[in-house]
This record gives sequence, C-alpha cells and structure tokens, in this order.
Amino acid sequence: MNKRDTATTMDKTNEQRPGFKWTKLGWVPEEWEAGYIGDIVKNLQSGVSVNGEDRRVSKGEIGVLKVSSVSNGKFEPSEHKAIIADDIPRARINPRQGKIIISRANKYPGVSRFKRFC
Repeated sequence: MNKRDTATTMDKTNEQRPGFKWTKLGWVPEEWEAGYIGDIVKNLQSGVSVNGEDRRVSKGEIGVLKVSSVSNGKFEPSEHKAIIADDIPRARINPRQGKIIISRANKYPGVSRFKRFC
C-alpha cells in the first residue's frame, strides 16, 4: 500500500486529533481552509541564479538568499551569500515583509519549501 492509499483509507474521525479537521489534503488545523494558491496569490515572481561567494555580506555589499534560508518552516535571513560585482545588476527581486518566499531545493524531501517573510 502506498502513501496515497494510506491517506485515503485512514481513520478520518477526530477523536485523537483535537484542533484538526480532515480534508482532501489530509489532517490540517481547524482554522485552515483548503483552496488553490491562485485564490490568495496575486503575483508570482521568480529570481535568477547569481554567482556569489559563500560568505556573509560585508558593509556596502549586496547578498542573495540561499536555498537554506527557508528550512523547517523558518526563515533565516543570515543564510545568504555575497553576490559577485558582475552579477549585481541581475539580482532584481528583494524579499519584503508580508511576502511569501518559495525555495526549490530540487531533491526530496525539500523539493519545495515556503515561508511567509515577516
């Protein structure tokens, strides 16, 4: 039996899961709503891959977030690297408060991670 079969045949009663409800996505907190990302996202922008030095920025330098800046449901702004001078013009998108950051790690289990940037 694969994971998909297990999720659809498992007990859907809430006796052992106070504060959670069963949805087509599985068990989620009661206050969550299931829907489509397009219902809440107005615009999606993607950055570019820039060359950098694997070190934190110094005063006056510009940095880029690493994939590891979004991990285990947390945003770690210290996870960045200094962009090399020739690539600075290519780095046009800056994270802002209230925005969502999606990070693609390209290997399971971290294929896609996200965190609201607060």
